[in-house]
Amino acid sequence: MDKKIWCGVDFGSSKVGTIIGEIQEGDIRILGFSFEETDGIKEGEIINLGKTVDALQKAVSRAKEQAKVEVKDVIVGITGSHIEGKVSQGFVAVGKGRESGEISEQHVAQAIENSKTIQLAQDQEIIQVIPNSFRVDHREGIKEPVGMLGVRLDANTYIIAANSTSLRNYELALTKAGLRRAAFYFQPIAASYAVLDEEEKESGVVLADIGKDTTDIVVWYQNEVIHTAVIPIGGDFITHDISIVLKIQKKIAEKLKMDHGHAYPDIAPEEEILVELSRGKTKKVNKKELAEIIEARVSQIMNHIKREITSTEYRDRLASGIVLTGGTSLLPGIDTLAEEILDLPVSIGEVNIAHDYSSNPRFASLFGLLYIVRHLTPHKPTKGVKSKEIKNALKKMWEFLKENM
Repeated sequence: MDKKIWCGVDFGSSKVGTIIGEIQEGDIRILGFSFEETDGIKEGEIINLGKTVDALQKAVSRAKEQAKVEVKDVIVGITGSHIEGKVSQGFVAVGKGRESGEISEQHVAQAIENSKTIQLAQDQEIIQVIPNSFRVDHREGIKEPVGMLGVRLDANTYIIAANSTSLRNYELALTKAGLRRAAFYFQPIAASYAVLDEEEKESGVVLADIGKDTTDIVVWYQNEVIHTAVIPIGGDFITHDISIVLKIQKKIAEKLKMDHGHAYPDIAPEEEILVELSRGKTKKVNKKELAEIIEARVSQIMNHIKREITSTEYRDRLASGIVLTGGTSLLPGIDTLAEEILDLPVSIGEVNIAHDYSSNPRFASLFGLLYIVRHLTPHKPTKGVKSKEIKNALKKMWEFLKENM
């Protein structure tokens, strides 16, 4: 049996996570999992290289110790307001003149490659190319064109681009930690593969990952990525609001949010709690008042999500509603409030794998790094062109997708 060991590193605004897993015949087994809290990253950008490297080294070291393996090349999850998504197309001639030819994997890879010829800002570069569907001559919506006959093959793709300087800083952090970047992945895309099933992505669904500094969105329909967005508001804004309104230190506000927070005041308990402050002082806080503070900011986040969804043509086609991930989605009542604002069914995402942290939506994008690799890896790879990026094991199409998806 062909077994492969993969290592993923997820750079979040509150933590750096590392996961090491074995993928065999499509099954994932977690060998190592660790994370280290850090304030070296803000809104998806490294603001303190030393702190980021320190957190990365600690997380990777613990994961390697658990897995009992050495790792060098890693797949990397990132986010940030500098990341942008665009729809694109690319084509390749298959036959000669008007004569049909058989579509090969090389044709598919070339059509996808050609879709990269889009206009980008000077400081941007492509990190992912997601093949949504293909067109063979007049036939639309084809998912697997290899082996079909046609004169022309068109690839409909969704391209993710990121700021070049931000990417170089992440690569520098990896280098200082003794690692090497194999591929970058946009975090909500990775999380989608971990928590969404095929039926949800086919029928229409939004994944909204509410992190510390940003809320990342990806809209799926007919198993295609339709829209992505990064909203520069996250759970830390809630903590800041609590700190300002209640006049307490931010670290105390964060603990109060985590231990007693509720996003829907109507069902929050009407009781007071005694909060320990600095210098031996205490303060009484009403839980319903706390919930009202939280509700205001969560409502703002949900209204931003609503605007992003409405900006697409698919607002009324999202049969599977919204799936929330990220640490903020742990707030009690957030699904109720979200359903009220978005007028769509809302659920909290979980990873369907046996692991202590798989039910915690805070780690969806970290688990997703392994799931996205599984998605890109054929269960029974054939002999052919080898991949130069990851383990030299897959054919040219899979090599391209791993470098860019």
